[in-house]
Amino acid sequence: MFLLVSLSTSLGALLFYTRSVNLIRAQSEMYARNLCFNLSRDMDNYIGEMERICRIILGNPEIQNILERRRSAGYSDYQYLMDQRIAQNLTLSFTSVRDSFVIQLFDEKGFGIYTNSKHFMSYQQTLFENPWTFARKNDIDARRLFIVPALYSGLTLFSRRPAFYVIRPVKRVRDNQILGYMTVTADNQLLLDILRRYAPPLEDAELRVLSQENAVLLSLKTSEIGLDGRAGGGITVSHTSNFSFWRTEIRTGRLYGQKEMAETGLFAVCIIGLTAAASLLFAWLFTVYLMRPVQRLTEGMIRVGKGDFNVSLNEDTVDRDLHRIFLGFNTMVIEIQTLVRTVQEEKLLVKSAQLEALRYQINPHFLYNTFQTMDAIGEIREVEEVQIIARSLGKLFRYNTQGASEVYLYEEIEQMDNYFSVEKIRFGDKIAWEFLVPPETRECRVLKFILQPLIENAVVHGFRSITRKGFVRISVELKGPDLEIAVEDNGTGMEDDTYEAVNTILSDSAGDGWPPAPEGFLGILNVHRRLVNYYGTRYGLRYERNRDGPGLTALLLLPAVFRSVPAKAANRNESGDRQGLKEYPRAASR
Repeated sequence: MFLLVSLSTSLGALLFYTRSVNLIRAQSEMYARNLCFNLSRDMDNYIGEMERICRIILGNPEIQNILERRRSAGYSDYQYLMDQRIAQNLTLSFTSVRDSFVIQLFDEKGFGIYTNSKHFMSYQQTLFENPWTFARKNDIDARRLFIVPALYSGLTLFSRRPAFYVIRPVKRVRDNQILGYMTVTADNQLLLDILRRYAPPLEDAELRVLSQENAVLLSLKTSEIGLDGRAGGGITVSHTSNFSFWRTEIRTGRLYGQKEMAETGLFAVCIIGLTAAASLLFAWLFTVYLMRPVQRLTEGMIRVGKGDFNVSLNEDTVDRDLHRIFLGFNTMVIEIQTLVRTVQEEKLLVKSAQLEALRYQINPHFLYNTFQTMDAIGEIREVEEVQIIARSLGKLFRYNTQGASEVYLYEEIEQMDNYFSVEKIRFGDKIAWEFLVPPETRECRVLKFILQPLIENAVVHGFRSITRKGFVRISVELKGPDLEIAVEDNGTGMEDDTYEAVNTILSDSAGDGWPPAPEGFLGILNVHRRLVNYYGTRYGLRYERNRDGPGLTALLLLPAVFRSVPAKAANRNESGDRQGLKEYPRAASR
């Protein structure tokens, strides 16, 4: 009887012990899978940023115009230099934001047209001179994006390190014919840094990235690159990306808990042999001794299951075998805490990146048009207007390159005055403007460059076909805790279908999903997105028809936030754009 009771108790403890080890092993395998998934996601995000740059640059019609001109018989060297300057202006903002990228443009035969300052491109070497790329030319032409790993690219950057790049074909809109190609190249070391950041703490574990053909593309062991990834044995946990189709893989001889499972059999034999020769008292004491740490482990697992990760088991109070389980449990909890913090930090980084990306999309558009105006007037007339444009453009440049995302309202109004000074030269007496800014609103904080896209939209689209004098009025009004800015013009307005579609998109964009911007409305939709991302869904942009005449009114709603002006802000030198606070009366017009 004593033997039966002792044996039953020991077997129960053994089963419970085995179950605990299995739970830890399952958690370890889940951790390995999450590690592969997070590594694949980070690499996809980096390559996706390269693809986004291609997509934005190729979305500019000037790229297709350059490639179309090169196909004409009368294409001259002078036109080639002008096209290179246009391509440089289009890519300048992106190379300043991500200076590790090299952007290149090729014609339909793969001959180089443009590369930025960090180029390694030989204009005598075609894009498809690489045998691996040439063999996949049909796939490149058929896809929206094609990735060339460093293993096959044959390229090195100025740092003499291998490089990888993405290829995006440029197709004519009307017949989908290939006009050329754009590539964005980056140092392969950046992907290796991501791989090294996720190097797992498992013993004898290997973390690597493989192609669809199972060739090793990335590995911390240089000797493995290019080998067949199917060779070798052990336990493999992997994840295949739906974006790059690369497979991230962890290969190890064992996972957490596997060794403990192997030791369980010997442990069970020892317990059964001891309980067979011991008394009920010995069996009872042994059972209590065994169950107490297991109970602590179970309670810890229950707390972790309820979302409480502030759990730590004392490893020094248990024997050697349970010490390994407790160590594995504590390691698992620490890794889960790290993953949770990483996810939260990544969400904040994504939000910040969206705000910055939207701002960088808005800035270059007006600067490009201003360069066109300066070039034309300076070449033909050589008069004082060029100095006015250069002075206003310099102020806009300095204003744009300031790091702060928020400015005072009077600073934003001053920059719009600079903008109108340039447009006055372009349109002459065909344009006038007016600012209605109450003094109590001048030091309200607003997002930088929220007015310029709306004013430019009114000037470019609203005054395009009118014969009367164009007029723009910017008025500011405090409405309780909010600030309303109205941009009113007397232009042609919008057709009914376009008016309803634009306001519907602005209304639907208050949630988490962002619909695509209609053609010609990217700037105003970006302004609305910036307001919603920064202040919340209660604020944003909407359009209204003018009641007393033709034209439209763009209404911006944002919180009225006032902050004290630092002492040095009232007396800057000329390098800071202002020597004093410029006063705008309630009605100032030009």
